[in-house]
Amino acid sequence: HEIICDQPHPLYNTLIRDKVYEFPYGASVVADTPANLRTKLREICSGFVKIKQGTRTGIQPLTNTKNEPVQNCLSKLPQALIYTEFKWDNINVAKICKNLNATYAIIDGSIKEKDRSRIFTQFKNGELRFLIVQNQSGNAGLDLPCMNNIVWYTLPDKYINFSQGNGRIRRKGQTK
Repeated sequence: HEIICDQPHPLYNTLIRDKVYEFPYGASVVADTPANLRTKLREICSGFVKIKQGTRTGIQPLTNTKNEPVQNCLSKLPQALIYTEFKWDNINVAKICKNLNATYAIIDGSIKEKDRSRIFTQFKNGELRFLIVQNQSGNAGLDLPCMNNIVWYTLPDKYINFSQGNGRIRRKGQTK
């Protein structure tokens, strides 16, 4: 196990303290409930935050210091299942895979079942080095006995999802 830790973004501590953050250009982040605060803090840790400016909403990219250590970790792995939480995470991990000149695919809620099956077959056959899976789309029901490396780019907010995700690779008949 390798855990990558870094200093939180300044927005993180401000949001914990004040529950609101105003960007200089007028957009804001509001964490008015405990659940909303938790979600916003998790977004910040992933290098983005959803913002509101008037009636418009959008994504504000933030400095993301975990990409470099994650890239270093992935560079040492022959193949890995990479779990993400947010679509923005998928974009960041895809950039890392491109930097490594590695083959990869992304599984999220937009992927049709026939395409999922094809992608999983490619991964099992070693045609893909990395499989990026948004954990809501693939932390249960997968059987990947060919795999022995999981990277959690973003930890899920519930332990059961973490446990389910880790259980995808330690299966009966495992050969690796």
